[in-house]
Amino acid sequence: MINKLRNTFDNKVIKRFAKKKVTVKFEHEITFEEEHRSSALRTLSIIHKGDLIEQQLSNTVILEADFPEGEHSKYSTFIKNNAFFLTKQCDFFIFHQIGDHLYVAICDMKSSEGGDDDRCDQQIKHAEFFLTYIINSAVHTEKYKKSAVEPMTGYTFIKLLFIPNNSLPIALPLPLDLGSINSEPKFKTDGTTNFHMLNMNGNEAKELWTTIENRFPN
Repeated sequence: MINKLRNTFDNKVIKRFAKKKVTVKFEHEITFEEEHRSSALRTLSIIHKGDLIEQQLSNTVILEADFPEGEHSKYSTFIKNNAFFLTKQCDFFIFHQIGDHLYVAICDMKSSEGGDDDRCDQQIKHAEFFLTYIINSAVHTEKYKKSAVEPMTGYTFIKLLFIPNNSLPIALPLPLDLGSINSEPKFKTDGTTNFHMLNMNGNEAKELWTTIENRFPN
């Protein structure tokens, strides 16, 4: 299903990793930027150090969703420019397939946990309505094939907010599993909000894709 979706969306909204040189090595990154310069989280860069296929992850499609103007500044050209919440788009979407199950993270960049308000909830819910239409349409077309190329048993939405980690370090007991140090819990899939804390450099943050990927349910 992930490749079906990759071939469904306009290439202008699909994010592709660009190669960046870091000291003597290369890594790849994609960047999202908030329009407001005063935002505590102005720029988020997601870093990937592994292999890519045509500048994309093999089992993941990442879409930019927040365009201030132009043809992609709303979810559909059939609606007015000021249609209630249908033009208030989230920052980006992550389609991540594990086996035959698709996880869809609806992502927004916020300055703090206080950004998880009624307006944000409405914004994410409307994005979910839009993406449900896209996914169901893709699934429906597969039914007309003699054998589905990418069978999918189901899909789950994840509400995900990226926010600055402004908390001070505190003393914690040594974990029994040393591999759990600095790890964040798996994403909740019951519709409640997931926060992904970011270490900041001014109003900019960089995060490894593997850190985000490891939070998806196994």
